[in-house]
Amino acid sequence: MVPGIGDIGGEADGVSGQLDGGEGFEEGLQEDAGLQPGEGGADAGMPTDAEGEVRVGLATDVEPVGVGEHLLVAVVLGAAGRDNMGQVIARRFAAEGASLVVAGRHAEELERFAAELGAAHALCDITSKAELDALARTAIDRHGGLDIAVNTTGWGLLKPFLDTTEDELDAMTALQFKGPFLFFQAMIAAMPAGGSMIQLSSATATIMLNDHAAYMGCKAGTDHVVRCVAHEFGERGIRANSIAPGLTATPMTAGAQQTPGVFDAFVPSYPLGRIGTSEDVAAAAVWLASDECFMTGEVLQVNGGLTLRRNPSKAEIGASVAKAMQAQAAA
Repeated sequence: MVPGIGDIGGEADGVSGQLDGGEGFEEGLQEDAGLQPGEGGADAGMPTDAEGEVRVGLATDVEPVGVGEHLLVAVVLGAAGRDNMGQVIARRFAAEGASLVVAGRHAEELERFAAELGAAHALCDITSKAELDALARTAIDRHGGLDIAVNTTGWGLLKPFLDTTEDELDAMTALQFKGPFLFFQAMIAAMPAGGSMIQLSSATATIMLNDHAAYMGCKAGTDHVVRCVAHEFGERGIRANSIAPGLTATPMTAGAQQTPGVFDAFVPSYPLGRIGTSEDVAAAAVWLASDECFMTGEVLQVNGGLTLRRNPSKAEIGASVAKAMQAQAAA
């Protein structure tokens, strides 16, 4: 095993020593999926402007940096890992003026993070329909409605195709296909006057990466569900889109970042010449959530052009690590 590759998903907590939530090899951290099984509103409950009209998506009474409008109520699921992608997205939404509900499985970190942002928080396991429904009700009860729903959860299983077990497939589909499906159902029910659904996908839903088939297949399938949501609910003013990062520098890829040569193996695959950041993804999420976004049913490839090329092979990553270690030894 190449040093730094086997543990790139993060610390074990749940299934087969893999990460507690989190994205696949590429993304960094889509955290806090929940590996064990754990109402819609009405116009009257939605925020209104001075004339009593329902405000959907963005209001125009504030002009924060970047969007030029004020995001309303946003749910971010997967924000219970310190400085993970979900938290970075939530911080950016807060900076843009959103009223937030941050959600995930870890109470202590959620409470700390919610206090930091002045946000509401809710414990939620994406594999539980009851908890997802309760999350939507929390947004309505605390903020009067829901305009933006972001799912950043995931589990980055790295396993050879023939070695992937039935239990791992069951866990993966529960987290990264069934879970998002249930998330969409719960959030759509809380958006009677429209809104924006945002799903974290992956560049590997389009391009290959070794030993990642279960993850990649679920991501690709969920992207197609996003298209279905966009098609069916567009007439209700609901947009649905995915964001597809590549390898991203986050707390969960810290081990890979600290292993000489791992990130170096990926950089040549990026036409823009650098690895992505969670801030790149957060900026895209803010745009997708804004009324300036006239797009639905699409996958926004926020990966520096990676999908124009390819991920490195295991042999190429190994060679890059060996070269970097040799250089260190000779220094």
